[in-house]
Amino acid sequence: MSTEILFEIGTRLGREHAQDHERFRLHWEEHVQRSREMILRGAERVTTPDAVTILGAGAAYNIPLEELAGKFNHIRMVDIDREGLQQAVESMPPELRSKAEVHVADTTGGVAARLLDQGLEIIRTSADEEDTKARLIALFNGQGLDMTPDPSRVQAWKASYIVSSGLSSQLNIFPEKAVLEAFQEKFGHELDEEFFFQRGSSHLRNEWVRRHGELLASLVSEDGRIYWADTVAETPYLSEFGEGPLNAMVNSVVSFLTNAYLKTFLQDAGKQTLAERFAEAAAIRLAGDAAGRRRQGDELLQSFNDRLSAENKRVMAWAIMTMVGENLIVTKRELELLGYIIREAERMNPNARQPLLDGRLSGFFPASLEADAEMASWMWINDPEGAVTLDGYSYYVEAHILKPRKS
Repeated sequence: MSTEILFEIGTRLGREHAQDHERFRLHWEEHVQRSREMILRGAERVTTPDAVTILGAGAAYNIPLEELAGKFNHIRMVDIDREGLQQAVESMPPELRSKAEVHVADTTGGVAARLLDQGLEIIRTSADEEDTKARLIALFNGQGLDMTPDPSRVQAWKASYIVSSGLSSQLNIFPEKAVLEAFQEKFGHELDEEFFFQRGSSHLRNEWVRRHGELLASLVSEDGRIYWADTVAETPYLSEFGEGPLNAMVNSVVSFLTNAYLKTFLQDAGKQTLAERFAEAAAIRLAGDAAGRRRQGDELLQSFNDRLSAENKRVMAWAIMTMVGENLIVTKRELELLGYIIREAERMNPNARQPLLDGRLSGFFPASLEADAEMASWMWINDPEGAVTLDGYSYYVEAHILKPRKS
């Protein structure tokens, strides 16, 4: 039963992930391209291209499936996201689909299902809400959890190339999500999605990442290679510190706009939206049709440096910040603004960058693996709207090519 619940959760969250990819395609572009390039770099180092296993493949938006299919005899995709796996296969050229092999399975070798089983049992047998929370917190800190994968479940995944992209730090999310939903269903009280993380589940996350490295080492052939990438920190994570950081950021965006060429900063629809949001915030009544509002937006942009008061500059800065991610700002200008906001947040506040792992990903390599290329790193702006409101959702990614260490 718990495995089916994991599949349902994984498929649902995978669907949401795919929607985010479509919505924020512009902001995911670097992440997708860098991932594909690094995966292919690792594939070039495989001398016996028998099979490639992609753990946590999902819809494979950042996996170069066609290129891998041209090199390897078999492509094995493993995930709990049924719909994503189906979409991944359908995205391949028809003549290459026969090489694809889909495994709808728990990529932890049963550990995630075991964690979920124990969490659901705690909820089922506990009558008291506070006692239930205490026992769940202990469980999601790793107490009493056997984290040994079932060898029989992973035997079929062995290959000459193993790909794990953004999976290892996410393994506890799916059982956490299912347990939080079961808790709400029983007690009628919703817990924050960060409930376990804020109470120490990062210890379990770190242990899971370490064990994931051991799993990767057990799956790769002696002359094979591993691509292992994951997010190691989140930024700008300041919303929990109140309005102060956001107010400071609005002031910084005023400075950014002062030095920007505003005439070509917004799309036509963005100019109309600027007029509407500025008027709403400033309690001004707007008149005229859409074309008139675009003209008013143009006038606001032109008057920014010369005629707007300091307070109205802040109003306009915030109005423009709320447009991020809505295809209202010229592409290049939006990426520049997001980069500026993230840099400024980290410059102004050391808490802006929150670690997801205890150290670098390389610190979790098992002794049986060693690096076979220089690490690659980049920023993935997962949700630009979250970035401008300082809710995080931008991630630092580390990617490695590994090989078995010769004894």
